[in-house]
Amino acid sequence: TDLSNEAVLPWGSMLYVHDVIPNPADPDMLLISSTGIHDYSGIYFIFSLDVSNRLNQPAQSALKLEVARSGSPGGVPGVLSPTGFPSLLVSENGRWLAMTELNSQDRKTWIILIHDLQTGTTSEVSDDVPAMPGNFPLLDWSGDGQWLLIGDRDSLHLIAPEHGYEELIAHDFDACSNIVWAD
Repeated sequence: TDLSNEAVLPWGSMLYVHDVIPNPADPDMLLISSTGIHDYSGIYFIFSLDVSNRLNQPAQSALKLEVARSGSPGGVPGVLSPTGFPSLLVSENGRWLAMTELNSQDRKTWIILIHDLQTGTTSEVSDDVPAMPGNFPLLDWSGDGQWLLIGDRDSLHLIAPEHGYEELIAHDFDACSNIVWAD
């Protein structure tokens, strides 16, 4: 009910929670991804929840709508998204939130979005990560939160969101199933 109220959905509308993850820089800050159901299917929301604020001052709202988008976070459940991979990942410095979204226009590529938790702005950084044959883009942040690494079937994407930098590195290891940023 709190999520639906914060998203300004009509009374009785429901949201389905997908992922709840802590912000590494602030363990009292949780990030919640959810999708609308029934009349709001095809819309998803990302919320932040300050647990310490809620415990100390229950009358004050600790829930904030960060992102509202059309589409599917992490793809279409049961078709492209494997279990175990969250649709969002927070940088170690707690500033950046990376999200994967299946492109609703062509349904053949993933869109990678980065949300700045300090400014509240969201930008699309990549829309050419192939979705077929069922690959899921893998995400990992550098230890300082300055770089996002995205791995897909045939390439690595290096993104420095603060500087607006993106580089694509092709590879021919289509059997890669994990990526890790090593500092």
